[in-house]
Amino acid sequence: MNNQKDYSEPIMVTVLCRTYNKIEFVRQSLEGVAMQKTNFRFQALVYDDASTDGTAEVVKEFVDKYPDVFIPIFHKENYYMKQDGSWEKDYSSCLPGKYMCFCDDDDYWTDPYKLQKQVDYLESHPDCGMVYTQARILNEETKRFSSGWSTQTSFEKLLINGNTVMTFTACMRTKYYLEYFNEMGRKNCWATEDLPIWIYISHISQIIFIDDVMGVYRVFPNSLSHSKDINKQCAFSKSTFECRCFFAKKYNREDALPVIARNEVNNLFRLSVHKDKSISSYIYQFAKEHGVNSVGVMVKCLLYSTKWGRAYHRKKYPSLY
Repeated sequence: MNNQKDYSEPIMVTVLCRTYNKIEFVRQSLEGVAMQKTNFRFQALVYDDASTDGTAEVVKEFVDKYPDVFIPIFHKENYYMKQDGSWEKDYSSCLPGKYMCFCDDDDYWTDPYKLQKQVDYLESHPDCGMVYTQARILNEETKRFSSGWSTQTSFEKLLINGNTVMTFTACMRTKYYLEYFNEMGRKNCWATEDLPIWIYISHISQIIFIDDVMGVYRVFPNSLSHSKDINKQCAFSKSTFECRCFFAKKYNREDALPVIARNEVNNLFRLSVHKDKSISSYIYQFAKEHGVNSVGVMVKCLLYSTKWGRAYHRKKYPSLY
């Protein structure tokens, strides 16, 4: 096996590498792609979204070193910040591979056989639309590693609560990815980019978890989904809630809406404890709007509005934190 292929060979996998001003991380990310050992040809499309810190120069190094693997696309303006769908339309417009995956600038693969293992499974299981793997977590603030949280999921689990799929570990059938965009449109309506795709694919096919560590996922203190700002975390959580409600209605699962709402209330309580900040008024208002303002919710709102109450919960349920 090697990663240098004849240009006449059809592309089996398209890897999307999206980057913007990540010069301190992008090299490690691209190295994880370059080291892949396969018995098929794969191609990595590297989208630099108008970086200004030298990231583009690092990308050019890899293009020069691995011209049959890396194809660069250098934007002259930042597409992502437009929030008009042009970013999604650009990177989803040219996907020649039968399968596709992501490896963005801050995460990186550590298993040189990641693509081979995933393609082997997909090729032998035509009813499977996507496979994903385990990963280690690297806290960029503390520089400490921890175990990943990925587990086997399903349409029901993704719809009701939780997302245990780390984007850079997934490999999916390109046709399903494109069908999603053709049906849903190129502009993402939610703060979460991956969850709606996972829900869509899991509704029409199986998705399978391979419990092998194949990469490292970086957690940043100021990222959208892991922000230290509890208001930003609440906004992100609300967006994922709205995403789930949309798909529940789309797939005639209105029966799931009360459960989705209750799970969101519990998520907000856990967020309050984890950040050790009171958001009880926000939780109560949310619960009232969505018909889950039970006596138990009211009691918990009072309890978690105090530091003592939040400390008590953390001590009682340490595995949640």
